[in-house]
Amino acid sequence: VYIVSRFVPSVRPAAFAAAIALTAATLFALGALKVRFTDKNWFLSGIEMLAVGGIAAAAAYGVGELLSGLA
Repeated sequence: VYIVSRFVPSVRPAAFAAAIALTAATLFALGALKVRFTDKNWFLSGIEMLAVGGIAAAAAYGVGELLSGLA
């Protein structure tokens, strides 16, 4: 999304929201595909991966925000 927004300026205002949506969809898809190896429910596995990835992303964003004031 950020590469596209570099060349298509009209995408820039929604780039962050689009990146969040694409990342969430990818995390869910990877979790759902994980059932090939785990024999779990595909939907619950997708939600689990989405939740873990979302928590990790929120933590990383929060730490970045806290540390941005140090520079």
